[in-house]
Amino acid sequence: MSSPSVSGSASPSVSRRPMRRELLEGPIATTLLRKTLPVIGGMIAMMSFNLVDTWFIARLGTEPLAAVSFTFPVVFTVISLAIGLGIGTSAVVARRLGQGDHEAVRRRATDAALLALAVGLAMTLLGLATMEPLFRLLGADEALMPHIRDYMGIWYLGAAAVVVPRVLNSILRAHGNTVTQGLMMALAAGVNVLLDWWLIFGVGPFPAMGVSGAALATVLSWGLMAVALAFQRELRGLIDLAGLTLCGANVVASAQASYTAGRLRRHSPGGAHLPPVAPSLGGQVNHRGCSDCWLSSSHRSCCFW
Repeated sequence: MSSPSVSGSASPSVSRRPMRRELLEGPIATTLLRKTLPVIGGMIAMMSFNLVDTWFIARLGTEPLAAVSFTFPVVFTVISLAIGLGIGTSAVVARRLGQGDHEAVRRRATDAALLALAVGLAMTLLGLATMEPLFRLLGADEALMPHIRDYMGIWYLGAAAVVVPRVLNSILRAHGNTVTQGLMMALAAGVNVLLDWWLIFGVGPFPAMGVSGAALATVLSWGLMAVALAFQRELRGLIDLAGLTLCGANVVASAQASYTAGRLRRHSPGGAHLPPVAPSLGGQVNHRGCSDCWLSSSHRSCCFW
């Protein structure tokens, strides 16, 4: 069977051929084991984040430990949202990759990364705005709220650093690259152990920050993973930020064009036979009411679907 044609440059497709051949033609048991073990190791490393934080924070006293325990439901909610984004990203990217449409893979990977960043920033704003009422609703009292503010005030500021790496790892996982994902997670977990020790209790030039240090260690560890993934060779070829414009601009332009065309048809003799205006903007208005930015030949827009 002949392989599907590949759009875009030839080098990315050439670099993916051994991985594709392994996934499609390799022994199922061996391939499954080889792809699964790095993910298992990475997930164990991720679970160590909270265990390590708890172990260090317990040495500060019962109140800081109780306060941080109140943050776990909120933290896991954000992490679950990031995992959901990652699963959706893997499904969409893997589908396009299986179709051989590597240009669409780059578009979807870029959109997923930008969506993850937007969700992370939204979590920052929403979390900081609702911190006091939310944790009081969860049952935190006046003695615990200062510690919760110290921890979540920093954690919320780094929410994007928690969400984005999970989506970037999902893009790699869709390509069959689970080794890089596992290594990045292990690296982040190791850095978190060191930073927890240095920032919570103060070692050398680092000041003792208490529970704020635990949150900062987590955010810096995830941020380091995001930066490392951004420089990963395969992801650099997939995340394409050149020529991006906001989809909202196309939506407004299409709506204005449709409104103008409608007025011309209503008020001009024979206006019903006037040609449509919106397609002249470089895209078609689809059933979502948004200009189809993927059809534009001069630029592409950032649509998150």
